[in-house]
Amino acid sequence: MSSKLSLKDYTSSKYQKVLKPTKKAKTTEATMIQTVEENKIWYTPQQIERANLARKLYHVIGSPSIEAFKGILRDLIKNCPVTIADVDIAERICGPSISMLKGKTTQQTP
Repeated sequence: MSSKLSLKDYTSSKYQKVLKPTKKAKTTEATMIQTVEENKIWYTPQQIERANLARKLYHVIGSPSIEAFKGILRDLIKNCPVTIADVDIAERICGPSISMLKGKTTQQTP
């Protein structure tokens, strides 16, 4: 007997219990998860360092919305080493701030 199984082998009654779809398995949705390490691949070490600095400043200020943070950088903080491009890169690498999401998300009543 060969070690390779054919399609006929999988359709035999021995394997039908394993391959039989359940009600939960009928969904066609898929979830793709990106990690921070995977997102860092696309940027230089200097960009990553500046993005980390932007994220630290973002939390020191108190986690405002991203648009408000960009406005603060543009208008209120003079001679700041963090640029708006650094904020954009930080958002692409890290995603939205968890503290901002927790603070601004409310529980909906059922």
